[in-house]
Amino acid sequence: MGYTHYYNIQNWDSPEWTRAWPQLIHDVPSIISTAKIPLQHAEDTTDEEIPPQPPLVDIKKGIKLNGVEDEGYEDLILSRDSRKWNVKTNRRPYDKVVACVLLRAYMLAPGEFRLRSDGYWDYEDEWGVVRELYGRIWPGEEIKRPWREEEDDGVGEADDVEKSDFMG
Repeated sequence: MGYTHYYNIQNWDSPEWTRAWPQLIHDVPSIISTAKIPLQHAEDTTDEEIPPQPPLVDIKKGIKLNGVEDEGYEDLILSRDSRKWNVKTNRRPYDKVVACVLLRAYMLAPGEFRLRSDGYWDYEDEWGVVRELYGRIWPGEEIKRPWREEEDDGVGEADDVEKSDFMG
């Protein structure tokens, strides 16, 4: 199956999300630069003659990124037009960036952004490294767990959201 994160924006036009989205777009470059993990635009091909393009982080076009070459897996796509609400990273290095972007989205709009993961919140090599990265960028900010503790079996729903809320 693979290591996957599931997410959903309940309402792109809600006041909470319309405030959070520009801030998320502003914050993603800080996540990328702090993580120091090679990334590329999600739609890049493996054409060796064309160098990888940087991740897309744009208020209108959205966020699209992946790891570079064999260090990538599935694309993270966050955009109004996307109907893809999960990203399988297979624990590749770029997972730390993907998970931190998703965590930041949740922290900015906890009422509108739903997040759950196959990963364990308390495992150092899963969400522990993500929380550490987040804490370096936003020190002193209390990090909230996006899903209930009793659901930290790696497959629980965030809050009271049905699994269908994560499907596109």
